[in-house]
Amino acid sequence: MASFDEAIPPGKAGKIQATLRTANYRGAVVKTIAVTTNDATAPSSTLTLKARVVGSVELLPNPTLSIMIAGPESRRGRLIVRKDASESGTLAVSNVKSSIDWVAATTRRVERPEPAIEGLPDVAAGDFVVELSAPGETPAGGSFSGSLTFDTGLPREPQISVPLYAYVKARITVSPREVILRPGAEQTVLVALRVDVNLEEVTATAEPPGFKTSLERTNARTLRLHVSLDDRTQPPPDSGAITLRAGSATASVDVRVQR
Repeated sequence: MASFDEAIPPGKAGKIQATLRTANYRGAVVKTIAVTTNDATAPSSTLTLKARVVGSVELLPNPTLSIMIAGPESRRGRLIVRKDASESGTLAVSNVKSSIDWVAATTRRVERPEPAIEGLPDVAAGDFVVELSAPGETPAGGSFSGSLTFDTGLPREPQISVPLYAYVKARITVSPREVILRPGAEQTVLVALRVDVNLEEVTATAEPPGFKTSLERTNARTLRLHVSLDDRTQPPPDSGAITLRAGSATASVDVRVQR
């Protein structure tokens, strides 16, 4: 944010005051400031603001955490917390809290250097590794955002908040989620299965009666659901739903009938 410290008369020099909000920045930061004037010879110019934001810790590989829940293909979120070289005191990560109640976080102090693993660079002695997991029940699907906070035991930044993102891949996904049927016509819905869903167990049930359904296998993880009106039911229903089920996994497709 930049502003003039006083009104500048025509033909006079002035001074611009610039403020950089550093809450979400670490390390080298470069910002530009566009200046527009009524000077015909130089109506506009660009100023470059450079800063180095110094905190208590470095967050590697990125100052965010994310976790994906997708059965055997799930990915845990990991973060290295490393004391900044310019900070005093001893790093001691504690009191770790996730604002997403079904996401849990564990921490461990590294006693000796460790080689890079998936998602993390080399780890040095004295670092702390934060790891996310979802040990209990999770939502059926969707994207979620929140924050992970923890204490550092350091004077410059005694507490840090890190943006937290979580994604749960639904066990059964349908597209589209609503179909419009016309008499004599058929609609097709793509059904995608998570890797931990047995394709052979998938069933389709219509409610109320009056809809015909069939499942066509396309590959190991996808099906086509064919939906049409059952001519034997008169008058046909105005609306309904098709429920797909495989064990405890379910998904539904809303159906509307166009007269």
